Amino acid sequence: MRRQLVLAAPLLLLWIAGQFLDGRWGPVVWVVIAVTGACWTIGYGILHNRRARERARASA
Repeated sequence: MRRQLVLAAPLLLLWIAGQFLDGRWGPVVWVVIAVTGACWTIGYGILHNRRARERARASA
């Protein structure tokens, strides 16, 4: 549960920030948020997979 929260909380904050900034910047803010969210998700996935592989090797 904690790992899911670590992944989802920043994405939720980005979405809330987008709601506030949409009036000022328009669609540009959503592109920036989408790219930032994608980078966060990919980076988290890489880190999580590396940890999972290390644990699997240690237990084998």
